[in-house]
This record gives sequence, structure tokens and C-alpha cells, in this order.
Amino acid sequence: LSSACVTDETLAVLAMRCPSLQYLGVSTHVTDTGLTQVAQHLRQLQQLDVGWTKVTDDVIMQIAQNLSQLRYLDVSATEVMDTSVTQIAQHLTQLRYLNVSRTRVTDAGMMQIAQNLSQLRSLDVSC
Repeated sequence: LSSACVTDETLAVLAMRCPSLQYLGVSTHVTDTGLTQVAQHLRQLQQLDVGWTKVTDDVIMQIAQNLSQLRYLDVSATEVMDTSVTQIAQHLTQLRYLNVSRTRVTDAGMMQIAQNLSQLRSLDVSC
């Protein structure tokens, strides 16, 4: 979906009607409204790319708490901060790939990642 201009309304329908979805990449037009539906309904999701969206810490925390099957998470170029990275590190312990480049994550968030995500194979922290 990353190249399509999918709206929150369409994303909500997809989340409810396609509960077995394993990969989802969304466009910049998606906000917390649509991503909340993803966090609530797509429990089998393994890869999620929300980079360059307007996602907030609140929804990233919901994603971290609800989507325990995630192995790949891209939150690059978002307003994500240490608060949600701490939740990611505590709840998504099976992550293999994490992209937090161009976010507001500080050394404190990086320490949470280092302490909790021993399964990581790829980590992008570029500015």
C-alpha cells in the first residue's frame, strides 16, 4: 500500500477485513486514526512500515503492545520519541529489523533497544 494514496477509512476496512495480513506499508496520508485500526485488528502482522507518516507515540505504543508478531518495523521520519521506543523494546522482543532514523529518539531510547532487543539483525539510527 505504500505507493497508493490510501486513506484512514480504507485502511480501517482493510484492517477489519484482512486479519491475516502479514505485511503492511502505508502512505503518508495515513494518520493515527487508521493506524489504530491496524493495531487493533492485524494481530498476525509481521512487517509494518509507517515511515514518513504522521504517526504519534500513542499509536506506536498501541502497536507495540498489540502486534507481538512484528519482526520488521519502520518508523523513520516520524515524530516517534523515547516513550514509544521503550514500549517497542519491551513488547516487540522478536524484532529483527528496526528503523528509527530521522526520529526524535535519544540515547535513552537507544539504551532501551540495546537492553531488550537481542534478536535485532538490522538497526537504522541515521540522522
